[in-house]
Amino acid sequence: MPLGQLSVKLKECAVGLGPGIARRIVPENFSKGDLTVPTSQTSPSLRRIWIALTLASFTSFGCSPEKKEEISAETSGYLPADKKTGGSSPQTADATPADAKAGTGSTAANAATPPSATDGPAIPAAPTPPEFQVGKLDPKVASREFMTLSLPADLSDPEAIKTYIGKNSRSMRELLAEANRQTLPRDEALKRGMELGRDKVKAADSLAKIAADDEQKSLAALSKLEALAQMTSMGDVLSSDELRDFAGKQTASELPQIAEQAAALLLALSIGDLEKGTTSAEAVVATIEKSLQAKTLGAPTLSSIAGAIEAIEAKTQKPQLELAQKVEAKFRDSKDNSLSMTAWQILAQRTPSMEAMMQALEPGSSDANKPEDLEAKVLQAFKDLPSQWTAFFVASQSTNVEYSGRIDAAKVLIKAVESQMDSMPPSETKDELKGTCEKFWKRVNVIGTELDLSGLVDTEGKPFNIEDYKGKVVVLDFWATWCGPCLEELPNMRKLLETRKEQGVEVVGINVDEDRSRLDSFLSTEKLPWKTYLSGNPEKKAFETEAVARLGINAIPFIAILGKDGKVAAIHARGRALDAKVAELVGAP
Repeated sequence: MPLGQLSVKLKECAVGLGPGIARRIVPENFSKGDLTVPTSQTSPSLRRIWIALTLASFTSFGCSPEKKEEISAETSGYLPADKKTGGSSPQTADATPADAKAGTGSTAANAATPPSATDGPAIPAAPTPPEFQVGKLDPKVASREFMTLSLPADLSDPEAIKTYIGKNSRSMRELLAEANRQTLPRDEALKRGMELGRDKVKAADSLAKIAADDEQKSLAALSKLEALAQMTSMGDVLSSDELRDFAGKQTASELPQIAEQAAALLLALSIGDLEKGTTSAEAVVATIEKSLQAKTLGAPTLSSIAGAIEAIEAKTQKPQLELAQKVEAKFRDSKDNSLSMTAWQILAQRTPSMEAMMQALEPGSSDANKPEDLEAKVLQAFKDLPSQWTAFFVASQSTNVEYSGRIDAAKVLIKAVESQMDSMPPSETKDELKGTCEKFWKRVNVIGTELDLSGLVDTEGKPFNIEDYKGKVVVLDFWATWCGPCLEELPNMRKLLETRKEQGVEVVGINVDEDRSRLDSFLSTEKLPWKTYLSGNPEKKAFETEAVARLGINAIPFIAILGKDGKVAAIHARGRALDAKVAELVGAP
């Protein structure tokens, strides 16, 4: 498996670690390889400046190769009403919505009332495209605040300046949005954008001179950085030079957050320099190492470092393993789990032993069938990446491996995780990891034992009675209506029951939906030919259902097969493997 997929793999597997772990170690943007300032820990001004610095500063203002065409009837997605073409569709190319063709849209959401067979197809009216005339703006656009806002005459009042900066920031966002929609000409948008930027710099400089506290000093510095970054994105060379000079000075700011933002910006700017060939990879490496010495290390620094390392590797075609090790070591003990985990990801993607372990876990790998070889690879990964996130990742992989039916390989992974427990400091996440291991052993150790399924009732409220299935081979299917793989397994269950019922085979569904109404609605349309049971305790539902918790089930579908003696003969048998195991138990071909 290419290690570029590790981040996605971790996010997919975190489900098997429990919701507490998944929430803490897998931010929504983790699989994209980026990291924004945590909204719960950062002021709005810091969030805004970081967005500006990481996005606006490095995107061209309406002049990219992918620049959109001017809006017109031909490019709007509709045909003019007077150009009826007849036939089955009002659109000449294809009437199917783009999202429906891509498989991403909902059929119901894209559906519309079908036209009458006699009336012919309904032709949607074409939108009126904006008219652009040289030297003349649409009056509605010209009257908007982003076109009329001006500097206050008195720049000696801090509160008045703060109010203006807020309006300026909002106006710039609206201007960029309207420029993207092409409701005003590009040249006019550039001109107005530069005016707003210069005015914001003046306001920021004025605030810096009269700032009475750290909050005002921070706002002044961040606002100037933001304005210079935005004007740089518009292609203004003087602003670019001033941005570098000002950011360089701010790296020595007495305010740690300002110093970090400035250092992260300089590092981000160096990425562009490297791509343009105006600086060397060695110089960018030196900038990264310098940034790691800052008093405050947070999301801006880590995000810029991640981008810089990728840029260096693209330029040199060499993995930056040593540099990634320095980054991971610096963030390893961060109190912010998302930062330490992301730094771990940067290193994991470049660690050969991690790649070797993942290849060994691929279905069909010879190493996966040799516990001693697999164990050696896993322990080497732990040696190279001595981090709690390595343990979490391996534990998450064990869930995937186990549920695919490779229980022996999963045992190797869990034992390796448990061997690292003593070296991990006490923490809530360590406790959750212990819980993951304990649930694993609960599941796999049920083979050869009788299950305690007390507490389950059928849809009429009648308690589950194992005696009703005495002497039969019973397939227990733990499922939910929201679980896609569970629903995909239902046809296999139906076929199994049709084929094997006369041979003494029964299917029992155990539902773990949180909402009983979802189950009732599903069963009203899907007439399942077997009984469905659920929790008889309204306080213990879904995965907290007592029978489910006793089994340590943390993901579904979970399938257990009871032999004629009432003991568990197998778990995780699905598809053809399910029928094969059942046939073996009933002595049928």
